[in-house]
Amino acid sequence: MVDDLMERGPRDRNRVNVHEDWELKYWSQTLGVSEERLKAAVSTVGTYAKDVREYFEREGRAGRKNAHSSR
Repeated sequence: MVDDLMERGPRDRNRVNVHEDWELKYWSQTLGVSEERLKAAVSTVGTYAKDVREYFEREGRAGRKNAHSSR
């Protein structure tokens, strides 16, 4: 089956696919992270979009907490 190049998002919005360039770009832009950070997150928590979003939320909270504690 050939990919539909007019498709604006992934077929399965519940999974993050970092093995297709266009999906990697889509997810990195959607989540506001670099492609490298996205790949690292998927490697850590798996491909479920919910888990990847939660990973970045936890990371963001930890980053803010550490920034406050260094003052």
